[in-house]
Amino acid sequence: MRLTEDVCAQILQATDGVRLGSGLSISGRGRFASPCMIYGGGGVMTDVSLGGYSYLVPPFEASHLSIGNYCSIAGGFRVGLGHPVNLLTASPVAWRPWMEGCDFPGRTSYDYLSTRIGSDVWIGTNVIVKAGVSIGDGCFIGAGSVVTRDLPPFSVAAGNPCRVIRSRFNPELLQRILLARWFDHDWRDEQLDWRSPEATLDGIEAALVSGYSRPFVSYYYEIVGDGLQLYREEVSASGSQ
Repeated sequence: MRLTEDVCAQILQATDGVRLGSGLSISGRGRFASPCMIYGGGGVMTDVSLGGYSYLVPPFEASHLSIGNYCSIAGGFRVGLGHPVNLLTASPVAWRPWMEGCDFPGRTSYDYLSTRIGSDVWIGTNVIVKAGVSIGDGCFIGAGSVVTRDLPPFSVAAGNPCRVIRSRFNPELLQRILLARWFDHDWRDEQLDWRSPEATLDGIEAALVSGYSRPFVSYYYEIVGDGLQLYREEVSASGSQ
């Protein structure tokens, strides 16, 4: 289904924050947390979930992908499908007919690999991610990288193949972030000092101790025929998706 401006406006009104650009080609099923954004002009996605305050910039191609909260993904992003490597052929004729009149007898079954991107991940321009890879929370990935293996949380990585360069934070600060898991919450109405990680965490920790909890509202979608169906469901504050 290719989204028109009218459909995008209807989705925004129904979700109070899910902004999808016209021209987006969307299929399958997934979820959008509100607010989130996909800019208009040429994205193709199948079975993709997008977390709160996360955005994608076209052109991009993504399938069987889960993206956490607070993620920033630049244009040129690609995620492979993960064709099988243990069969005689990697062609879908061996497991899934996709051309009319080309259903091979004796075909096997195969599910495409799922790819996961954690929360607070920044991905530069023209990054390719191999299907089935897991990118940890807080990763920064340099432009033009080809990610072929899992990346640990809060690492800075780049290259082809993509390799870890360093950690974003010192061990003490990292431990505070892992305990707080600030990215599981919507902080739009909380007064925080964002000028340094330490100052921000001071405010976040104090708020959490005082009982602060604002989980994202999530909308599960499914493309049925030529229409998009939405179902509202809340994401727990523990960050489950």
